[in-house]
Amino acid sequence: MAEKSVNSQHFSKKRRIMYQKERMEEIYDILKKNGYVTVKYLVQQLEYSNATINRDLTVMENQKLIRRSYGGV
Repeated sequence: MAEKSVNSQHFSKKRRIMYQKERMEEIYDILKKNGYVTVKYLVQQLEYSNATINRDLTVMENQKLIRRSYGGV
């Protein structure tokens, strides 16, 4: 019987577990460096799910740290 993957996205095994505050700091640093990034880019760079990144971005937007646009920041 074929084994099902728990998560359809495959992340590297070297990914360090980060708390939300740490992820948000990392997102902020990436934004300062690049100016504008897509959610997809953040997912690839941080190796967290789309839902996790979007939750972090919502918190940051509510704190007036960022301004979101469709598909990006």
